[in-house]
Amino acid sequence: MRLVLRKLFIPLLCLSALVYAQSPDARLDSLKININKAKQDTKKVILLNEAATYLEQIAAYDSSLAFAQKAKAIAEKTHYTVGLALAYNLIGKNITNQGNYEEALRNLYIALKLNRDIGSLTGLALTHNYIGNVFLNQNNYSKALHYFILAKKYADESHDNRSIAISVGNSGKLFHRATNYTEAFKQNVQYLELAQKLNDQRMIAAAHNNLGVTWLSLKNPDEAIKNHEKALGIAKAVDDKRIIAFSFNNLGTAYSAKEMYTKALAYQFSSLEIKKEIGDKTGIVNSFNNLGLLYTKLKQYPKAKQYLNQGLNLSKEIGNKEGQGIAYTALAVIDTLEGNFKGAYYLDKKAAVVKDSIFNERFRKEIATLTIQFETEKKEQEIKAHLLENSVLKIRIYFGMSVAILLIGGLILFYYLRLRRKKREYEHSLLNLELIVLKSQLNPHFVANSLSAIKAFIDQQPDRASQFLSKFARLIRKVLEQSEYSLISLKEELKTVELYMQIESVRLDHGFDYKIEISDQIDPDEVMVPPLILQPSIENAIWHGLAPKPARGQIVIYISLENDLLRITIEDNGEGQRAMTDKGLTNPQENKSFGIAITRKRIEILGKELKREGYFHLNFLPDRTVVDMAIPVNIHY
Repeated sequence: MRLVLRKLFIPLLCLSALVYAQSPDARLDSLKININKAKQDTKKVILLNEAATYLEQIAAYDSSLAFAQKAKAIAEKTHYTVGLALAYNLIGKNITNQGNYEEALRNLYIALKLNRDIGSLTGLALTHNYIGNVFLNQNNYSKALHYFILAKKYADESHDNRSIAISVGNSGKLFHRATNYTEAFKQNVQYLELAQKLNDQRMIAAAHNNLGVTWLSLKNPDEAIKNHEKALGIAKAVDDKRIIAFSFNNLGTAYSAKEMYTKALAYQFSSLEIKKEIGDKTGIVNSFNNLGLLYTKLKQYPKAKQYLNQGLNLSKEIGNKEGQGIAYTALAVIDTLEGNFKGAYYLDKKAAVVKDSIFNERFRKEIATLTIQFETEKKEQEIKAHLLENSVLKIRIYFGMSVAILLIGGLILFYYLRLRRKKREYEHSLLNLELIVLKSQLNPHFVANSLSAIKAFIDQQPDRASQFLSKFARLIRKVLEQSEYSLISLKEELKTVELYMQIESVRLDHGFDYKIEISDQIDPDEVMVPPLILQPSIENAIWHGLAPKPARGQIVIYISLENDLLRITIEDNGEGQRAMTDKGLTNPQENKSFGIAITRKRIEILGKELKREGYFHLNFLPDRTVVDMAIPVNIHY
C-alpha cells in the first residue's frame, strides 16, 4: 500500500522540475487549460496542486494559495486524501511565506495527520520540513531541530532523494543558526552535491546561497560573493524572485563586510523591493535591519533608526524574535554613539531578554543531544540489519560460518568505534557551545556595567567625559569584534585589558598604575586565550581593592608558562583582607562575583576540552589581593 501511495505522491512533488521548458505565462496558461479540460476530480486536484506548486516557486503566493484552496475543496469532497494532504502542505507553505506562522502551522498539522493516515513517508518528510521551517522563522530552534530530524528519518526511509536533499539543506541552516559553522559548511556542501545530482536549478541556487552565508561567517567574504553571484545567475535564469531577493540581500551583507557600503546599499534596496513585491515579511524584516546597520556604519543615524524601527515593528507583528534582537541591539549602539546612555541601557536590556529567549544554553545542549540520539538510533538499526543479513547467510552457507562470524564481529566493532567517535565529536561541540554561552553571558554583564559607569562619570566629571567616551568607544568596538571568536591571541586580550584599565584609572579620583610582565618563553601572538578571560579579575581588583584605598594604587600582571598551562597572576596593593573584614567576611569564597564565577567555569570547560586541568585561586592577604589562575592552552610554536 505504501509503495502505491508513494508512486502517487512523488510525481506531485516533482512536477515542478518540468517548468523550465516554458515561459511563466505559457506554463500557467497550459495548466489552466488542462484543469478546465479535466473530467476526473482526481486529475483536477493533481493539476490544481501542480499549478499551486509552480506559482509558489515563482513567489506568486496569493495566486498559489487560491489554486491550493481549490484543490483542497475538491479533494475533501471526493475523499482524495493524497491530493488533500499536498493541498494543505501548499496552503501552509504559502502562508508561511506571507509571515502568518500560526495559521501556517494549523494547516501543516492537518497535512501531517493526513500523511500519517495514508502512510506516505515522502509526504511526512515534506510536511516535517515545512513545519521545521516555520519554527526556524520563529527562532524556536529546539522545535525546528526536532522536526528536521524527523524529516530526515522519513526521507531516508522513503529513499526519496529530493526529500533527503531538502532535509540536509535545512540541517545546514540550523547548524549555522547555532554558530556551528564547520558542521553547517559540511551540510551545505552535501546539499549542493545532492541538488546537482537532481539537476534542480532552484535547489542548486539555494545551496550556493547557503554556502555563501557560511563562508561569510567563516570570515571569507570573497568566497561568499562568488557563491551568491552563482546563486543570482541561476535564479535569474529560472526567474525565481524569492532566490533573487535572497541573493541580493546576501551580496549586500558580503560587500558590507568588505566595507564597500555604496554597493552594499544598492543590493539591499534591490532585495527589499522584490521582497515587498512578493510579500515576504520575514525577508522584509531582514532587509530593514540590514539597511539600518549599513546606515549606522555610514554614521547616518536618523536613516539608520528609521529602517531599524521599521524592522522592529514588523518583526513584532509576525513574531520574529531574531529580528527584534538585531534591531534592539543596533538601536542601543546608535543611542550610545549619540550620547543617549539611558536609552542605550534600556534597549540593550531588551535585546538581551529577546536573545536569551531564542538562543539559550538549553537549546545549545539540546541540539547536540538530539543529534547524537538520532545518529545513535540510526547506527543501531544498521547494526541490527547487518546481524540479520549475516545470520541468514550462516544458515544457507555452512562452510562460510567462520567468515560470517568474523564479519559480524568486525561490523559491530566498526560501528561501535564509529559511535564512540561520533559521541566524542558531539561532546566536543557541546563544550564549545557551553563556552559560547558563558561568553554571551559575560559580554552583556560587562557592557551593562560600563554603561552605568558612563552615566556616573558624566554626572560627576563632565569636563573629562569626552576623554572617557573616546576610550570607551574603542573598548566596546574591541569587545564586539572579539565576541565573534571563541579564542583570540594573548596580545589582543592584553590590548583590551590595557584599554580597560586606562578607562577605569580615569574614573578613580586617585587613579592607579599598572604593569604587565610576560615571560620570554611566551610569544603573545601565538598563544590563544578566551576573550575577556582577565577582565572580571581586574574589575574586582579595581573596585574591591583599589577603589577604597585612599592613595594611588597599583596592579601587576605576571604571565608565564607552566606545564602547557598559561599561568597568570594578578596582584593589587588594595585593601585586601582589611576590606574583607569591613564587609564582615572571613572566607574569600563568601565574596562571590558573577564575572569570577564565569571565569572559573570557562577554565573548567577548557580543561575538559584540552584534557588538562587548570585552576583559579583568589587569595586575600593583609595588604593586597592575589588572583592566581592557570588556563589550559594550545601552544602553536
